Amino acid sequence: MDIKDGVFGIAESTNKIAKAIFSLCFIATVIFNLAYAEQLSSSKSDQHSYIFDNPSSLSRSLNSELANILGETKIRIVSGGILSQPDFDEWSSQMGKNKAVKYQQALYAAFAGDDGPKSLRNIKVTNSSGQVTMNCVISHPSTDWHVTWAAGGLNMSTQYGEYNYTLNDVSEFVLYHESKHCLPNNAALPIKENLADVFAALIYRSKHHGKTAMLKDIISFRRHQLENTVPNEGPDFKQAAQAHDSRDTLQKVIDLDFEFDVQGLSIGELNKLADRIVSQHI
Repeated sequence: MDIKDGVFGIAESTNKIAKAIFSLCFIATVIFNLAYAEQLSSSKSDQHSYIFDNPSSLSRSLNSELANILGETKIRIVSGGILSQPDFDEWSSQMGKNKAVKYQQALYAAFAGDDGPKSLRNIKVTNSSGQVTMNCVISHPSTDWHVTWAAGGLNMSTQYGEYNYTLNDVSEFVLYHESKHCLPNNAALPIKENLADVFAALIYRSKHHGKTAMLKDIISFRRHQLENTVPNEGPDFKQAAQAHDSRDTLQKVIDLDFEFDVQGLSIGELNKLADRIVSQHI
């Protein structure tokens, strides 16, 4: 199981730590109220629906959209480290309720306290017949990350205001970024982070008629991360901010001719284009 960071310049956890978390889950005694997860996801009352308010439908649409590149991997989205009821029911039917509870406890331990989206890949679930399914879990724990991105110059409101994009557009960017982390990749962290940002940026341009204003603001945000890492946060924060520096490759996406280079490309083609852009410029 690999844990990828949540695009904040926070250091990425290692497989060793992830395995330790999974070991701890077997002695955990916390009982989780899964019904609360559904209540949590529908608690916001803003007239503009926030895409992460319904993780079940969001994960279904994401798996369908990215099916050609995900292969056998299935993405699941959790809020606050808690699986949605449909995902928990599916895991329970695959491997039994007791084991599903232990996995749920492990996810909660891995994600609790996070201040932004993260992804865990290579989660293997074995059913009673011995068949293995691969899972990648993307966590959206809280709205605290909105403050960080807003401070970096992005519009983190559901209202357009003076911008031509909203919170949902930024959230989709983050979601596609984490989805790219769900794909197998043994490259160095800076390459992985550039691949994730470029993939998300290409999908944004493809789905939004070539718009680039949000991508320019994300470039400014990446610069903000580098410039505002203070010494007392330690070297890990600085290194992570440097690893997330995708300004040059994002600019390459902005410079593409939309009609000639991007329009009409499939998800698989956009993924290959992202790989090509990063390989040529890093």
